[in-house]
Amino acid sequence: GTVKVDKVHWQARCKYCVNVKAKDLANADQQAVAHGILQAVRTLTILTQEACDNVPHIAGKVEIMANHLLCCQYVPGNVKTNAETFKRGKKWQADDDDEGPSTKPQLASAISNVTVMEERAIINLILGDYYKANDNITALVDHVNEIIKWFNNHSFALGLLNGEQMSMFHKILALILPVVTRWTSHFCSLSRLLEISKALKVMAMKHEDKLLVAAGKGCQAKDKARKILDRISNDTFWKKLLQLKTHIEPLAIAVNVSQRSNTRCDQVLLLLGKLYRTYVNLRVTDRSLSLAEDEDKSHPVTSIIDSIEKRWERADQDLFIIALFLNPLINPNIINSRVLSPGVLMGIARWLYSRVFKHDDTEAPAGLIGQIYEYHRRTGIFAPAAWPIQELKNSLKDDVSFQDSKDSL
Repeated sequence: GTVKVDKVHWQARCKYCVNVKAKDLANADQQAVAHGILQAVRTLTILTQEACDNVPHIAGKVEIMANHLLCCQYVPGNVKTNAETFKRGKKWQADDDDEGPSTKPQLASAISNVTVMEERAIINLILGDYYKANDNITALVDHVNEIIKWFNNHSFALGLLNGEQMSMFHKILALILPVVTRWTSHFCSLSRLLEISKALKVMAMKHEDKLLVAAGKGCQAKDKARKILDRISNDTFWKKLLQLKTHIEPLAIAVNVSQRSNTRCDQVLLLLGKLYRTYVNLRVTDRSLSLAEDEDKSHPVTSIIDSIEKRWERADQDLFIIALFLNPLINPNIINSRVLSPGVLMGIARWLYSRVFKHDDTEAPAGLIGQIYEYHRRTGIFAPAAWPIQELKNSLKDDVSFQDSKDSL
């Protein structure tokens, strides 16, 4: 026979252990910054990802998670009480008339928080797969850093560059040296270098002799200056840099969205879908012929597409699909009914409810399937007359202004 495994918990970790580990890593980063080893403390997303790598899984069914919650020294007392109640096999308190709050949402929150916490790191993992599959990317990023460091270490060359920028752009844009532990800073760095590329080329052409003299008297210093100037004058270098920016810009935007503390599962799923469609279209656009599908395998973004498929295959798909389906502000037509019919969605919702709120495979509450069907058809209590979704959309649009969005970037 086969052993039934509850997939929602097979990659779960204790969020309390992860939080403590992340705080320890943040304290270590602060000490490293104080000693000049790091330039800045890493983001919470990166710290949480590293903490997850150092905290073991609580694999198996919910009973194993309950055992851990009872033994973990970081778990609050109310959660331990819920876990003990669960272990004794008592029914969850669901009625408002019962003494004390319901314990069901608290355990469900503990499980869902662990799941969402892991999925926030998906975008970073996708970018890592892109770098691993394209060895030339690392060398290109190193070349960008060499140019930035050289100008920052030679005040005369930096002054000539700033003067050329003022002449061309009527403003000075500073070079951005990326932070090793923040990959989005690499995107900002190469974007800034592309933004001032015209000024760099003109400056290198007009003041080549002066720059070589200012580099220093040693042969090694002059050779390095010559290499930097040749790279600036090389059109192939700038074409590769522009291609790299095009490839990682969608991921950089997605990271800024997914690393928010209130990121939801439906948003992560929409991000993955948008990224997948963007990179598939990019690969088709770069074909020499529209039907040259044999070129797709060697395209650099193929590693990103494969990584998205791999991450989605490993994700708890039921949770993400139902989170998207139950968001009333999202057009239901976004879900392909030929693949996910109403019957399939109702089955997923019923199974997910049993997994999250029950410790066995008992039946879902009476009326749940009927309410899900009414929600899908927008009838009954979910009819437009009884549930003014359009008014809710309009009110949310009114609350968000362009200025607020711009200031938050």
